[in-house]
Amino acid sequence: MYFGKQLFDNVVGRKLEGKHIISIPNIEQRRVATDIYGIEKLMESLDKKLINKSPRGNELYCVNLGSTTNVQFLDDWYRNEPTKGLVLKYSCPSTGRIYFSGIPNVDDNDNMITRADQAMAWKFGLSEDEYSKLTIEA
Repeated sequence: MYFGKQLFDNVVGRKLEGKHIISIPNIEQRRVATDIYGIEKLMESLDKKLINKSPRGNELYCVNLGSTTNVQFLDDWYRNEPTKGLVLKYSCPSTGRIYFSGIPNVDDNDNMITRADQAMAWKFGLSEDEYSKLTIEA
C-alpha cells in the first residue's frame, strides 16, 4: 500500500487523532492505518455514540469530528455546535477485516440514515430492503 511521506510518517508514528484516521479517503490506507493504531484503540479515541447495531454485525456511530460550526438558533442567535458525522463499522465477509467508512447523513432518496444496515445498503447502492434480502456478501 502506497502512502505519501507525510501521511506515512504520521500513521507509523501514531501522530494522528482517531478522527483523522477515519477521514483518510483511501479505504485501504484507512485500513492499514487502523491496523497500525488498533481498531479498538482507535474507536476508544473517538468521541462517539453507537446509534444502531444490526443482526449482521454492522455498527453505525455518530462521531464528533472535533470542529464546530455556527448554526442558527431561534431568530438571530448563533452558537457553535460540534461537527458530527456518521461512521459505519463493518467486517468484510470474505476476509474478516474490519473497516470504517464515513457515511452521509441522508441516503440517495433523501432519507435520514439512522440504521447500520441502511448505511451498508447505501454503500452498495441498494435500498435497505434489497440489502436485507442478500444471502451472500463478498
